[in-house]
Amino acid sequence: MTVADFTNKLIDDFGKRTVNSPMASFAPNTAFNKQDECFLANVASYRQHLMSIIDDRKNGKTVSYGDTPDLLSIMNKSDFFKDKPEKMIDELIGMFMAGMKTT
Repeated sequence: MTVADFTNKLIDDFGKRTVNSPMASFAPNTAFNKQDECFLANVASYRQHLMSIIDDRKNGKTVSYGDTPDLLSIMNKSDFFKDKPEKMIDELIGMFMAGMKTT
């Protein structure tokens, strides 16, 4: 499954979770039922996958394509994201979700 496919699935699951578990808005990290448990496990897996992509880039295992730095390279060099991989993941997820559902 690609990152885009996984992002799209999480967005759909989030919508279902909001309808099926209204209290999820007040306690987003709490599982109220089996569906919530699956959703939270998928979110953790997604974040872990993004962390591995960030780590690979920081360790030089991957590079941006061509001469122009990509978003991940720019974020890695930014003082704002320095030593804040969780903040970087939050921003990447926000960008992915915005891009997936606004086209």
